[in-house]
Amino acid sequence: LPTRGTRLYATGMLMGGPMGGDTELYQLEVGAAAHVSPWWEHILSGRVRAQVVDGLTGNDQVPVSERLFAGGPNSIRGFRWRGVGPKGVATDNGDIRPIGGQTLAIATAEYTVPIVSKLRFATFVDAGNAWFDPYETDFSRLAVGMGFGIRLNIPGFPIRLDYAWPIQRDDPNTRTERFSFAVGYGF
Repeated sequence: LPTRGTRLYATGMLMGGPMGGDTELYQLEVGAAAHVSPWWEHILSGRVRAQVVDGLTGNDQVPVSERLFAGGPNSIRGFRWRGVGPKGVATDNGDIRPIGGQTLAIATAEYTVPIVSKLRFATFVDAGNAWFDPYETDFSRLAVGMGFGIRLNIPGFPIRLDYAWPIQRDDPNTRTERFSFAVGYGF
């Protein structure tokens, strides 16, 4: 449970090319998290993350399994898991389903206060989206969710229970989900 400090990271992945394989693509990710404790065990945390995935050549398609998705308890609460971002129509029944993107940006701010030992109350706001093409962003089309939750800090098994409201949808077809449950720290 970090109370102060920062974490910066950058990662890269290469599939195919000189490594061999059927799929040829690269993925880059950068992110930062910061934590401050303004007074008496209150914790203000913030996190930003940006990611891109693209084929090694202009002809390489990025398969759905490697595409980027947003939404759910570990990215943008208030929306269904993997529900934020580009969507397509399923031909078998006409449902609109997420198809993922090649660019992702997410930002989170969370404020927690202690209730009793190992139990904290949290308020948060999440924003972000996934865009279809690599290096494409349109920050006028963000999904934004905010809400509150409980953090149960069991060593080795931290639990997060959240209730979130979708404030802004990236697309009218984006489906929401108010309650979320996750195991692990959000930061």
